[in-house]
Amino acid sequence: MNEKMLPIDATKFALACVQSSPSQFSVKQKLDVYKEAFAEAKKIVDANNRILDEQNEQDVAATREALEKFF
Repeated sequence: MNEKMLPIDATKFALACVQSSPSQFSVKQKLDVYKEAFAEAKKIVDANNRILDEQNEQDVAATREALEKFF
């Protein structure tokens, strides 16, 4: 795994944020916390996926190049 990547489960992160929010929060406030936390975590997940896709493309290209040299 790339050191730039932060492994995260957006749903679990958002639920943890709600769970750690003040107990005085209304349901609407807790839902707002969930939505905001999920959106932020999803940005990280999407960034991780872009990094993995780029690495995969590089690996495929390197493998093709190696196979072409071999054959």
